[in-house]
Order: sequence, then structure tokens, then C-alpha cells
Amino acid sequence: MEFLHRFDSLNGDAVIVKTDAAKLRAATFLDGRENFANGERLVRFGPADLRSGDPARFIFHVGFCGSTLLARLVDQPGSVLALREPQGLTDIASQRRAIRAGQGIADCAGIIGHALAYLGQSEDAIVIKPSNWVNGALPDLVACGAIARAVFLTCNRREYLIAAFRGGRDRLAFCARLASELADEFAHGETILAHQVALNQEPLDRMARICVLLHAMQEALFAQALASAAIPGAAMLTLAELTADPGGTMARARAALDLPTVGTAPNAAALAAHAKDPQRRFSHTDSARQNDEVEVHHAARFERALEWMAAIDLGTVTGFSGAASR
Repeated sequence: MEFLHRFDSLNGDAVIVKTDAAKLRAATFLDGRENFANGERLVRFGPADLRSGDPARFIFHVGFCGSTLLARLVDQPGSVLALREPQGLTDIASQRRAIRAGQGIADCAGIIGHALAYLGQSEDAIVIKPSNWVNGALPDLVACGAIARAVFLTCNRREYLIAAFRGGRDRLAFCARLASELADEFAHGETILAHQVALNQEPLDRMARICVLLHAMQEALFAQALASAAIPGAAMLTLAELTADPGGTMARARAALDLPTVGTAPNAAALAAHAKDPQRRFSHTDSARQNDEVEVHHAARFERALEWMAAIDLGTVTGFSGAASR
């Protein structure tokens, strides 16, 4: 099959790779960190070249909340193919402001539809778990009618803080970049980030504020998408539910996504393996120990950040009113 790997929708430049379902399924992420191609070609699409794709099934998530595991659980060879973090959609999300301003090779609906046409080339039902970078494009996906069914996965705010800090410098840097990327979707987002966050002089305290702000912004985007009533049967799930009852949570996700029922028990291999590195076994004991170590070092900092966020008003999600429509 041909798969849209990279897409500059402002100039029309794209990387199309030759691949197959087995290679896509074997890759943990489809963002370039792993090779899943049998070959690739560079193309330039013009407006007349754009395909029209059907609305897709999505697993949206706030990050660090078990979304990779959930995607593995709903994936079933011969029935369901879960695409984990295709880079082409992340590219489009990064370009969304320019697309909204009319600087793309087509409008939002045309560009997203073209990407979904390439991502939907499989006999199996396709589920897309995008990078949480794509959450900023939720207003556009909703307005374009690009979401057929969806699951939204989150965790509580303290769990998010622990996971972000547990990931170290690279993960915290990612959170800072994404917070900056999402802030202008909110009436007060950029002001909060520029003043109430930036004025905090202690670097790790500032980082904790950025993380709780990012979590709040993503949950607000989810809430707005759910409130739009444009996504039938959408479900909000949590990491706590997935951890306590993986089989039941998987069943709820499959029902929300309207997927074929091929069994009631979750994939034992997926549960036993580390979701992001299937060659390693996952240890709940090790994970809990790492979380406890983070808490020991940062508990007071987390409390300050959570108290600060409780008093913050993000304002309206302005992107929803400014998104393109079909």
C-alpha cells in the first residue's frame, strides 16, 4: 500500500512510502523513529491531485496516559489496524494556522481529506492514534467532519505531572513546545503562558506550571469536541480505568469506535509487554517505584502547580469558532 508519511500542505510536497499492514503494525510509532517502508518517493501535490478520504476513527489522548497500550489492544490482525502517530497528520496540525489563513494548497477539509485517503488504504478497519500534537487541530477535524468515531483518553492532573517529570528533560521540553503550540487556541492561553508561567523564576516550578496548563488545555479541547455533538458515540476514558480493567476499557473503546467484535479478552501479549517497546516486559512494580521516586522529589512543587491551575481561567477555545467548515 501507499502511505502518506510527510506532508507539507503549504507547498504540496509529500513523502509517500510503500509499506504493508504488517510493517505498520510492527512499528511502535509512524513518525520516522522507525523504518516501516519498502521504498519511498517524493511527490508534489497540487489542488487537482487531492484525494477525498472518508471520516476516520481516532484515539485522541493527552500524552503519557496509556494510549499506545489502548491502540495495541484494539488492534486485531485481519480485522482492525491501529496506526500509531502518523507523522503526516502531525505535519498538518503544525501548519493549521497557515491553512486556516488560506495559505495551504487547499482548504482544511481538502487537506485533511487527502491525508485520510492515504491513511485509510487497508482491508482492515483503520483506527488512528495521532500524536497529541494533533489535539490543536481538533477544531479543524470537527469542523471538517473528519471524525467518524472517537475515543478521548486522559489521566488525572497529578498523574500527568508525575509522568511528565518521570520522562526527564526530553519529555519536559516536548511539553513546553506543545503548550506554546496550543496556547493560542484559547482566549487567555498566550497571556497565561507569557506572564503567569514565564514570571515564575524557579525553572522546575515553571515547568510544573507548563505541564498542568498543557493538561488543562488538552482536556478543554476534548470537552469542546465532545460538546459539539459532531462525533456519535464518543467516549472519554482514563488511564485509571485502563490500568484497573484493561478488558473492560478495551471493550468500551471498541464500542465507541464501532469496531468489529473479534473477542472479549484483551491481547495477553500486549498487556505483558511494554507498550512502547514490545521486546521488554512491563513491570507494574518498577513503574510504581519510578512514580514514587518522582513524588519524593517533587511533591511540594506539584501541589503548588495544581493550586495555581485551579485558579486559572483559560477562556474560550477560540480555535473552534475559527476552524474551517465543510
